Amino acid sequence: ELGAQRRLANGMYALGLAFARAKRMDEATTQLTDALTIFQESRQRFWVGMTHFRLAEISLADHRPAQAAASAEQALTALRGLGGGWWRANVLLLLGRTLHELGHLRRARACWEEALAIYERLGVSETAEVQDLLRHAPVA
Repeated sequence: ELGAQRRLANGMYALGLAFARAKRMDEATTQLTDALTIFQESRQRFWVGMTHFRLAEISLADHRPAQAAASAEQALTALRGLGGGWWRANVLLLLGRTLHELGHLRRARACWEEALAIYERLGVSETAEVQDLLRHAPVA
C-alpha cells in the first residue's frame, strides 16, 4: 500500500511538472498539492520540500509572489539537512526572487548572498546568475 501511494505521488509530481511546462498552472498546482499530501503522510521530507519548491516556482510564474514566498519558506524548512547545499541554494535563489517581487529587497539580497556563498563553495554554474542578480538588484 505504502509503495503504491509513493508511486502515485511521484506520478502526480511528474504530471504537475508537465502541466507547469505547458503553462497549465491550475492543473499543475492541483497535481502537486495532491502529491504533497501523500508525501507528507508518508514522511518523505525530501519530496515534501521539492514539491513546495515546485509550487513556489509555479506561484511566482503565475504572479502570486506572496504564495510563492510561503511555499519557498516551507521548502527551506523541509529540505533542511537534506539533498546537500545545492537544493538549499536553489530554494534561496527562488525565495530571493519572490521577496524581490514583493519589495522586500534586503531579505531578497540576503537570500541571494547566501545562495551565492553555497554555489561558490560547490563551484557550480549558477554562481554567475546570482552574481548578476546581486549586481543589478537595488539596495534597500
